Amino acid sequence: MPAVLLAAHGETGGAQNNALLARVAAEVAAQLPDLPVACGVLNGAPALEQALAALAGRHLLVHPFFMSDGYFVRQALPKRLEESPVAGWTLLTPLGLLPTLPALIAKEITTDRQEILIVSHGATKSDRSRLATEAFADALRRALPGREITCCYLEEEPFAEQAVAKLGPHAQIVSFFAGEGAHGRSDLCRLVADSGKPDLAITDSVGALPGLADLIVAELRVALADAT
Repeated sequence: MPAVLLAAHGETGGAQNNALLARVAAEVAAQLPDLPVACGVLNGAPALEQALAALAGRHLLVHPFFMSDGYFVRQALPKRLEESPVAGWTLLTPLGLLPTLPALIAKEITTDRQEILIVSHGATKSDRSRLATEAFADALRRALPGREITCCYLEEEPFAEQAVAKLGPHAQIVSFFAGEGAHGRSDLCRLVADSGKPDLAITDSVGALPGLADLIVAELRVALADAT
């Protein structure tokens, strides 16, 4: 019997962020009672190696709780899996690239908010975060025709601080982050506070959205069907 692993970056000392992953894993497990479901993070607790040890000898369906298929999904996570006692693994679509995600987030957009800003991490050493964010934005435009939807980033241009400053007073910000740690909640709240626009709305980070576990379970069911 295969097992399910939700793997995230994690934060050292980021108890709130890592607890969010555990909550989603519990929601997934409730819908898949016949499969072992575990979660682990590359940094902090619950440690990825602890989860892998508990699943030793099994083939894993690994859901990357990441917003893109960058370094951590392509290199860091597979390396840790290769060094583990599991029988093998299948790496599934990362959270931010799930084709069902835009429709879920579209439900979180307030009906009268015509201006939508997607804030993502971005990176100067790789284009994977930006490409994933832009692909998500394109899909969200199809789900919400007529809305003005733009992207910005914490670590590359266009920078979030300047983009938030340009927003109208009743815009909505999409927090395109897996967790609600320093980036997904604290940084965005600070940007809004500094903007002097208290009426700006911020969605929950992707990992905290109601119904997110349903999307992951649907992906896992397809993988299970393909494996039989």
